[in-house]
Amino acid sequence: MRVFPALAAMALLALPLGPAAAQSVQETARGATPASGPGAALQSYALVLQEAETQLAHAREAHAAGRTESQAGAASQERIDLMQALRAAWHDMQKVPAAFSETVAYQQAQRRMQHDLADVGPDRSLSKEKADAAAQDALQLLSELRGQVVSAAGQAGASMPAPAVQGGGANR
Repeated sequence: MRVFPALAAMALLALPLGPAAAQSVQETARGATPASGPGAALQSYALVLQEAETQLAHAREAHAAGRTESQAGAASQERIDLMQALRAAWHDMQKVPAAFSETVAYQQAQRRMQHDLADVGPDRSLSKEKADAAAQDALQLLSELRGQVVSAAGQAGASMPAPAVQGGGANR
């Protein structure tokens, strides 16, 4: 019956994030200079990545402070939340504008994120430290990718603030 906890964890990964995510992106967007053309798509994508980074940082902090297992070897709620936030960040990464999807930065970030997803996945034998390291790597790659996107947006005529995410990957 070990299959049931894993299936339950996988089902939770499909749940959407709450409305607080949209509010944070809207607040950041107020500081941005509106863009048009390719810069607008990159500007929007950078905001999506920023929000994904924020959500993952919160899940990582909760995971670090929480339990490793809940009962009888089942994944803790904090581990499930971390898996869910990592999968949501990966889905957000895939919202990449077509013009940026072929860049080396994006391709490398995709490969690293897929590796991090595999590391944090529903494997209950994974140590808390290794799950945290995978989440930290994902935060680092989101931060780096967002920096590349902001730079590309600037070159395309858009400008926007690029604040560091508290608890994010910038301090690796």
